[in-house]
Amino acid sequence: MRPIRELAAATLLMIALLSVATPVRAADKAGRFSVTAKIGPAINLNDSFLQFAASPEFLVAVDSDYNAYLGVDPQFQYTADVLTINLPATFQYDIELPVDGLYVYPKLSGGLSYVVETGRPAGFVEPTFGIKYQAHEYVHVSLEPIGVPLYIGRYFAAQYHFFAGVGVDL
Repeated sequence: MRPIRELAAATLLMIALLSVATPVRAADKAGRFSVTAKIGPAINLNDSFLQFAASPEFLVAVDSDYNAYLGVDPQFQYTADVLTINLPATFQYDIELPVDGLYVYPKLSGGLSYVVETGRPAGFVEPTFGIKYQAHEYVHVSLEPIGVPLYIGRYFAAQYHFFAGVGVDL
């Protein structure tokens, strides 16, 4: 029951932040391409199994204000015994907050997942909420405190992940 309360509280926080948001100015970012390296834990919600996760993210803005991004963000989650590879397509929308250079973003990813040791493929969808600070026209740092991948195949599994990242805009 606790994860549901935390998810509800995070959703309310996101709604509150979005209600005070202002449009993004393209001048804050160097260009339409964004590349970010992210790392963090991935925790299975059904058995508390912990994996280390790394994710290179490649996005391209599809609008003139660099608000809406399409891209890929493959994830590699591993321990000494298990390697999980997620290959998603992703959509992200940056929303600028009143603090200069600070953004929140909802993101939705979906694609294929494969657990190498067991040979178990699955589809997955992952709603994510993140915060990004544009430290310089070319450099940003980000936190994704809410990421909940849902795996659907011959099995159902859910995870929680928390990513920290640093990236460049080109």
